[in-house]
Amino acid sequence: MKRSVLVRRRRQRGCRGDLVGFDPRGIAGSGQIRCPNGAPEEPENPPRSEAEAEKAFADATQRARACQRASGAVFAHMDSVSVARDLDVLRTVLGDAKLNYTGVSYGTFLGQQYMKLFPEKVGRMVLDGVVNPAADMQQVTLLDVKTSEDALRRYARDLVARGDDRLGDTAGEVVLRLARFAKELERKPLQAADGADITDATLSGFLRTALNDEESWQRLTNALVAALDGDVSAFEHFDSGTGGARPTPQEEQAEKDTSLSMPAVLCLDSPSAPKSPKEMLHTADAFADQSPLFGRIFAWQMIDCATWPLAPTGVVGPIKGSGAAPVLLVSYTDDPRTPLTNAQAVHRQLDDSSLLVRKGRGHGAYASENPSTCTDRAVDRYLVGGKLPDKVANCLS
Repeated sequence: MKRSVLVRRRRQRGCRGDLVGFDPRGIAGSGQIRCPNGAPEEPENPPRSEAEAEKAFADATQRARACQRASGAVFAHMDSVSVARDLDVLRTVLGDAKLNYTGVSYGTFLGQQYMKLFPEKVGRMVLDGVVNPAADMQQVTLLDVKTSEDALRRYARDLVARGDDRLGDTAGEVVLRLARFAKELERKPLQAADGADITDATLSGFLRTALNDEESWQRLTNALVAALDGDVSAFEHFDSGTGGARPTPQEEQAEKDTSLSMPAVLCLDSPSAPKSPKEMLHTADAFADQSPLFGRIFAWQMIDCATWPLAPTGVVGPIKGSGAAPVLLVSYTDDPRTPLTNAQAVHRQLDDSSLLVRKGRGHGAYASENPSTCTDRAVDRYLVGGKLPDKVANCLS
């Protein structure tokens, strides 16, 4: 889950405000979700037969029930509406009349739930990397499929534009050749040096990681050309621009907390996951028709909620924020996780909002690792002085 921060205005001379972070329920200091066997997760290789699907469902169901037994009462109350109510408790404890809030990614969904519950308590709210509450789980998953497919086609166009024809003479040929390669791997996996099977799911996951970093595209091409000739060694050693840096213990713990708590939130919020092995197979086939390389593996990511032991309580639909103060929405033009179309949809749905669009690729455009003076100043002017940009404003860098 991405960060959420309350911005508390201070009256002391020389101070503009306090930043108050919090651990949402089920995470870290707020009492953790516990999963002795790990949270349910999609199978390494998406099932094709009913027998494989039933086995995957049985394993995921067992894991989810173990989480429920180990986590106690909080397990049934991890939904975003409950977390939004926690936010209002925190606002009250701080003694603030209004909630000044910055949410990124999931934090934008949480902010919108707060607006729905407590519109009169909304102060200056920034939602960056926007989640659309009107999209259900299958719609969100299909959007992820489309985002990956778009990234693949952008890579293919760039490859052809640079005169590299090793994977095909046109962008369409490149995509088709990789789709055919995936089919070949489905029928007959290649073997890595350690004996592991390199399957179509391996190729899909490899592409999803590598396509996110344009600086690594040359190495990606070399790896794909070698793989097509039977040499998959690059799949084992490919590093998409991280420099090989190992995560810190704090980063590893944060990732573990997220992997355990995210299903507990999403599965209560989202009512549309497939509910049986047969339905999941049908959904995966439909997704694969739209994207042979990415559709099936994304569809099976829904297995955690398909096997969750509690019925969802969330409601899918637009949030208008009637009676709330104006909200500032922020998005990159190319966000691989929450596309600009999300922010545009929420901008239309809300009664009163401004949309700030930053040119470029990334997730979380404000105060990012790659800072934008234009974006940061516009958001700061709003948080500190209450001055919103135009209804739709653009930052070119």
